[in-house]
Amino acid sequence: MNNKLLKFVLFFYISYLFYSCKKENEVIYHEEIDTTPPYAEFVFPSQDYQNLNYGETVTIKVAASDNKQVFKVEFWIDVNVYNETPEYARSSFVDYEAPWEWTVTVNFNYFEQYGVNAIHARVYDGAGNSTHIAIHVYVQR
Repeated sequence: MNNKLLKFVLFFYISYLFYSCKKENEVIYHEEIDTTPPYAEFVFPSQDYQNLNYGETVTIKVAASDNKQVFKVEFWIDVNVYNETPEYARSSFVDYEAPWEWTVTVNFNYFEQYGVNAIHARVYDGAGNSTHIAIHVYVQR
């Protein structure tokens, strides 16, 4: 067999194998990687620098949504100079349904001082994407 004929037969055989492996009307699905972070906003307090009275009990509410699923919502108030939040000023909710809420008493166990304090929330989705939001409140006597 000459060299050209051998190449032709080999090419034909490989082509046949390649095209015969594909099934008719076969659809191949690729799982999309979720890179979209969740959406979050404060429901209460709803505006920056809202007044809270010392000793008052308030329920902090966050509305959150995601293109797939909200997995977890964390809340915390202020951070200390070491950029850490004490455990008593932190709360976490996993696999809860909306709205996500945290009831706290406005006192020095949670808030660092009278005056301006920050309330934080971080919303996570099942893929590990997260969104951080913060709102400032004014704690008055």
